[in-house]
Amino acid sequence: MDAGALQAGVPEGVDQRTYRALLERPIIAIPIPSTTTGLNLLGRPCILCGWAIREDAGAVAKFELVSGQTDNDAVIASQTLLANTNAVAGLSPDGPYCPAGLRLKRDSGTLKGAVWVKV
Repeated sequence: MDAGALQAGVPEGVDQRTYRALLERPIIAIPIPSTTTGLNLLGRPCILCGWAIREDAGAVAKFELVSGQTDNDAVIASQTLLANTNAVAGLSPDGPYCPAGLRLKRDSGTLKGAVWVKV
């Protein structure tokens, strides 16, 4: 692979070396305890590979996964769950790059589950 070549899914200007290094890492799970608030899940660069999140209290839930540490950062995934349902998304091992970490932005409902990332 050309050390200077841009990788698919990585915006120009992003640290290509970090992204390529993350591609070689194993996928790990970051647990999400039952929550009614947003959570900073990871404070370092990662690649989002998927998630399994359920609504945990019998009401509609909506969440977004954000690349960064605040609710105002770039949204990379959004999901609405009906009461007592779950969402499983297996993106890929070269999914969205989150250079500033990963945050769960909870808009409504009670959420529990895990996200799968490469760090």
